[in-house]
Amino acid sequence: METSVEAELEAWLNQTGVQLEPRFPLQLERVYEAETSRKKIADRRATVIIGIITCLPLTPLLWLSVPDSHWVARWIWCVGSAPVGLLSWLLLETALPLFWQEVQSIGASILIALAFSVVMVAGGKDLLPEYLGGFVLLVLMNAIASNLRLRLAALFAGVVTTVFCVSLQMIPSSPFALKIGLSGLMVAISVCSVFGAWRVETEQRRTFALILRGRRKQAALSRRNSELDELTLRDALTGAANRRAYESWKKEIWSAAEQRHSPVGLIIVDIDNFKLYNDTFGHAGGDICIRRVAHCIIDQLRGTTDMVARIGGEEFAALLPGADTDSVGAVAERVRQAVERLELPHASGAAHPCVTVSCGGASLVAGPERLAEQLFADADGALYSAKRGGRNRACLATRQGDGADAGGGLSLPASSRAA
Repeated sequence: METSVEAELEAWLNQTGVQLEPRFPLQLERVYEAETSRKKIADRRATVIIGIITCLPLTPLLWLSVPDSHWVARWIWCVGSAPVGLLSWLLLETALPLFWQEVQSIGASILIALAFSVVMVAGGKDLLPEYLGGFVLLVLMNAIASNLRLRLAALFAGVVTTVFCVSLQMIPSSPFALKIGLSGLMVAISVCSVFGAWRVETEQRRTFALILRGRRKQAALSRRNSELDELTLRDALTGAANRRAYESWKKEIWSAAEQRHSPVGLIIVDIDNFKLYNDTFGHAGGDICIRRVAHCIIDQLRGTTDMVARIGGEEFAALLPGADTDSVGAVAERVRQAVERLELPHASGAAHPCVTVSCGGASLVAGPERLAEQLFADADGALYSAKRGGRNRACLATRQGDGADAGGGLSLPASSRAA
């Protein structure tokens, strides 16, 4: 859909020659209608209101100019045209599509023109210039001022001009030369009005197309910048976040937890004996191993709040907002077991026949006296203990006193889980 609109937009802007009827291709025309219909309806409302206000002063003049014997003509104008104009204005307040709003509006204007012609015929030749001015005003207001599309503007101008010319011929005792002259003048004004409507719509559509192209190029540039920003925060090998994203997350999560005085959990995961694995299976094999482990870690997270980043060659960090020590330990153990279940064969000489990971976890309640770096240090210390204890282990850093919330040194053995 978007590609189709883009192609149609470029094709329309690059076309040569003159369009007899300004119109976009199908998909682009729908976009144009959707974005401009509200403004066009507002223009129609303004035109109808101006028309009603303009016609009000003419009513006493027409009443006095029409002979008493033509009382029907008086009432057609005074009682017929006003309700028609009011009804047209009310219909513009409904949810009708733009095309039907325009159709009903010019229909009402044609009815008013017919009422005007009845009054003109009844009044005779005395006020022909004034009648001509009224018809010209109708054409100009509907064809140009109300922003009417070209085909409807041409239709309306043709109908109103025909009504005027026919009515003019029905006026008795009017010089033939005067009839021809006024008819020719009305035709010329209508033609000029339709040409003006064509120019207005052509320029409006071109301006809209240029603005739309600029808007879409800006949106495409913004999307590309967003994609580039995302690429700078994503590890190309695993699809997980990278170290830069981890540092950004750490600041945001820690700041939010500090305001709520809530805990933040961290798990550092390291692939055991990865250098030996890489030396045995090569870089391609090592890349596959890292990808498999990364996906395995992501699958063990608690939900959308937990975040995983690759912070080193074979090292990952998982941030767990709101996680206490027990929650961190449960997730770390799930990660360890899940990697072990992959049963990726390891190199001979490794501590275990299959690829395993060591996990170090910690949890701290964020506060002004505690820094995020302390959380990383605690988790890193727990990871070191897991490595020293034989690998394929998940160890937790607990603080002496009351778990993760108390100050003091690390107490690792009590919170370790071995395979």
